[in-house]
Amino acid sequence: MKTLKVWLDEERGRYTALALHLGVSTGRVSQMADHGVPPKFMLMVRDFTKNAVSLEALVSARTPGADVSNPSPDLPHATAAKKTPRAQRDDAREKARKSARRSDGKPSNRNGR
Repeated sequence: MKTLKVWLDEERGRYTALALHLGVSTGRVSQMADHGVPPKFMLMVRDFTKNAVSLEALVSARTPGADVSNPSPDLPHATAAKKTPRAQRDDAREKARKSARRSDGKPSNRNGR
């Protein structure tokens, strides 16, 4: 199973050709190679590489730690996704906001009155 980064590095000009095909910059293609291809581009990348980079490889690059080639039969397919840093930050803010409320549910003043 070949990764996109390996495929791109095999031949000169592939970053540029794929960027033109997808309508993105070569920098964006480099980001995709490092961090995974967004789902909306996966089929186009697979077709452009003539299936040298399979959908399986593209999906597994987007989901680190998941082995899509050998799913475990005793695990449900819809597992809870790891929260993004933004979601973690929003949860922390919500927790702080709730803890700043008085026992009667009203927000406390900054002066502590």
